[in-house]
Amino acid sequence: MVPPHLELELRFGLAPERIAELAVCDWLQPRTVAPLVSRQLRSIYFDNDKLALRRRGFALRVRNDGTGWLQTLKRDTQASPILWTRAEYESPVAFGAPDLDSIPDLEVREQLQKWTRKRPLVAIFETRVRRTTRRLQLGASTCLLEIDVGELRAGDAVAPICELELELERGDPARLFELAAELNAAIGLRFECDSKADRGYALYAGERASPQRAAAIELDPQTDLGDGMTRIASSCAAQIVGNIAAARDGVDPEGVHQLRVGVRRLRAALGAFKEVLPAQEWMSLRRELRWLGIEAGRVRDMDVFVEEQLVPAARFIADPKPLDCLAADAASMRSKLQAELRETLASARFARLMLALGQWLQRFSTEGIGRTVYHERLSRPVSELAAAALARGHARVRELGERAASGSIADRHALRIELKKLRYVAESFATLYPKKRSRRFLREMERLQEVLGGLNDVETARRLAREIAERADAASRSDLERGACVIEGWTAQLAARSEQKLSRCWQRFGAVRPFWES
Repeated sequence: MVPPHLELELRFGLAPERIAELAVCDWLQPRTVAPLVSRQLRSIYFDNDKLALRRRGFALRVRNDGTGWLQTLKRDTQASPILWTRAEYESPVAFGAPDLDSIPDLEVREQLQKWTRKRPLVAIFETRVRRTTRRLQLGASTCLLEIDVGELRAGDAVAPICELELELERGDPARLFELAAELNAAIGLRFECDSKADRGYALYAGERASPQRAAAIELDPQTDLGDGMTRIASSCAAQIVGNIAAARDGVDPEGVHQLRVGVRRLRAALGAFKEVLPAQEWMSLRRELRWLGIEAGRVRDMDVFVEEQLVPAARFIADPKPLDCLAADAASMRSKLQAELRETLASARFARLMLALGQWLQRFSTEGIGRTVYHERLSRPVSELAAAALARGHARVRELGERAASGSIADRHALRIELKKLRYVAESFATLYPKKRSRRFLREMERLQEVLGGLNDVETARRLAREIAERADAASRSDLERGACVIEGWTAQLAARSEQKLSRCWQRFGAVRPFWES
C-alpha cells in the first residue's frame, strides 16, 4: 500500500475587496520565504452518472496549470470538523481526462475501477481560478497561503469563487490556527464549511444545503477523559459546522434548529468537563457559543412562531383574517432576522469562534499539547466523570422540578433549560451504560422536555405577537392587536393541554431509575 500525502488546511471565503488589503499586510512580509507565484488553474472533476465516488467520500480531478495535467484523488479522513484533513494521491496524466491505472495505491485503484466499470467516469463540473500562492515560515513550520479567484461551472450553472486557503506543508497544525487568527483580525474572514468539490456537486445536482443531525457518539469504559472529551466536543462541532450552509440558506428552518442544538450540546459538554480543565480553557468558548446560540435562537423563535403557531391557528379558527396582518409582519421580521444570522455566520467574530474551537480540539487531540500538560487529569476513565456530571445535573433538575410542576413560568423555564443540559450530557455518555436502562431514562426525559418546550413556545408566541403589535404604526396597530388576541386565545388552549400533561410526565420521569447508578 502506498501511503497518501495528508493534506491539512483551513479554508475561508474572502470578500474581493479584502485581497488588496492582504497584499499590504506588513506582518506577512517577514514571514514570506519565497516569491509570490500566480497561476491560472483549470480543474475538471469526474464521477459516474450515479456519483459513486462522491457517495463514498472521494473527489477525483485533473488539473492544468499551464505546464501539464495532474490527476488528484482526495478522500476525506477528517478527525476535526474544522481543520480539513484529506488523504491525497497525485499522479501526472497525459491529457485532460482521468487515468485510474496511474493511482499508486493498489487497493484504492481497484475500488475505483470496480465502482466505475459499468458506469464510466464523465466530467461533472470544473473550476477556473487565478491562484496566488505565498509560502510562509512560522517558527519551525511552513505553510502555503493561497488565494483563488474565479468561477465554478456545472453545465450552464455558474458560481463565483473567492477564497483563501491555508495549507500546512510541514510542522505543527497549531501554527495554521495562529496564522488564521492573525489574518482574521487584520482583514476579516468568512469561515467556509464546504470545499470546491462540495459546492461543485451541489451546483451540478441543483441541491440546496440540508440540515444535519448529531452523529452518534461511541464511548466505552476503557475510553479515557481526554479521548471522551474530544469525541464529544468534535461531534458537537461537526453538528454546528454541518448546519452552517443550511442556516445561511434559510429555506429549511431545521438548519437553524440543528445549528442551535449543536451549540447547546457543546456548551453542555464543556460544562460537564470543566472540573478537569482550567477555567481559561473553556470559559471564553462557552461565552462565544452563548452569543452564537442567542443569534440563532432569535431566528428559531420566529420560525416556530410562524410555522407552529400562526399557520395552525389560521387553519382552525373560524375567521383567520385577524392573523393575516400579523402573519405579514411576522414574515417580514423573520426575513430580517434570517439576514442578520447570515451576516453573523459570515462575520469575523464567527470565524474567530470557529478558529478558537478548532484550536481547542487540536490542542486536546491525541497528539495535542493539552494531552501532555494535563495528562494526569485526562488519563482517568471518562466513566468516572460521566457519573458525577450526570448526578449533578439530575439533582438540579429534581430540585427545580418540585417547584416547576405547579409553579411559575420562570420556574418552568429554568427547569426546561436544566433538563436540556442533562439530556445533552446523558446522550453523550449513554453508550457507557446498558442500553435498556439509558433508553428508558432518555425516553421519559424527552417526553417531559417536549411538554415544557410546548409551554415555552406558547409564551414565546404571545411575546412575539405583542412585540409585533407594539412596534406597529397607528394605521395597522388595531389589526395587529386583534391578531395578537387571537394568538392569546389559541395558545391558551395549547397551554391548558400541556399543563395537564406536565404533572403526569414529571411523575413518570421521577419514577425512572437513573441509568448511571449501579
